[in-house]
Amino acid sequence: MLQYFLTTVYSSPVYFRPPSVFDAIGDACAKSGSTIPSTFGARIPDIAKDRYQCTAKFWFLFTTLLAPVLLHNRFSRRCYYNHFIQFILLIDKCLRFELTPDEISVIEPGFAAWVEKYEKLYYQYKESRLSACTLPIHALLHITENIRKIGPMWCFWAFVMERFCGSLVPAVKSRKYPFTSLAHRIQDVTQLRQIKSLYSLTAELDLSPGKDMEETGLAFDDYPDICMMYPHHTMAVDTLLQNKITSYLATNYDLKRLGGGDLIHARDLVSTYHTSLDAVRDATFIKFTLEVDKNQNHHNLPVVLQPKPFFGQVRKFIALTVPPGFPA
Repeated sequence: MLQYFLTTVYSSPVYFRPPSVFDAIGDACAKSGSTIPSTFGARIPDIAKDRYQCTAKFWFLFTTLLAPVLLHNRFSRRCYYNHFIQFILLIDKCLRFELTPDEISVIEPGFAAWVEKYEKLYYQYKESRLSACTLPIHALLHITENIRKIGPMWCFWAFVMERFCGSLVPAVKSRKYPFTSLAHRIQDVTQLRQIKSLYSLTAELDLSPGKDMEETGLAFDDYPDICMMYPHHTMAVDTLLQNKITSYLATNYDLKRLGGGDLIHARDLVSTYHTSLDAVRDATFIKFTLEVDKNQNHHNLPVVLQPKPFFGQVRKFIALTVPPGFPA
């Protein structure tokens, strides 16, 4: 439904000002993946030029994360934007893990009013525009009915199955016997999961790419939850850094928090190993906490330190080995 709504209805020059703005929105979608953490989802392709790459997951991410910003002040009439935002608000309510009967009673008339407004804006009660009244638009009127019978939408949505099917596609190695390849893949994956569960070998049999990087990375006993990972290089330290770390050499690494943490890149190192930064996610921006004096603007009051969050970009990680007996 989202694919039809965004690429067939909204791509019409009638709704955007100027008509070429839809191409600019698609380009912004493709570029946004470089600065959006992968936790939020996969990189969204250009919805104007690469529609064939867009799955239900991509349309969902675009609608809930990017559309409120990218579509703002883009429509020829404000009512189109307001109508779309109302749709997003209804989706957010449906995605809650728990829904009370009172909340469902709010969602149901909300979708009814939205569909009625949709018919007024796009169908306009004209036979020539009947194609705007698709089956998914009508299905919105039955969402609350399914929630009452089955539960919240996360209980029965198809994202899990779609992702599982996507993981099976690379397993098809034979054009003559594709289903045999799929059967063997499912059997192998299931057997591996059972072995991990029965013998508690989840970590030992981890075949993810990050596992090898963690094993070859640089770890410290005093920091058990941090691992500096390759690529790395040794560099000469300038005078400014010498004054700060009292050393003339430092080793730069990517940093990862173990136990399911994020991989954090150092910007200076990423620009060295990746000639095209547009092809990778920019994982160099971080949130960190420092102790700040609560009374820093009042010199007559005592120092009271409290944690305060900050945001910044990591330029480099420096691993410095301090010799025993070095004065603190």
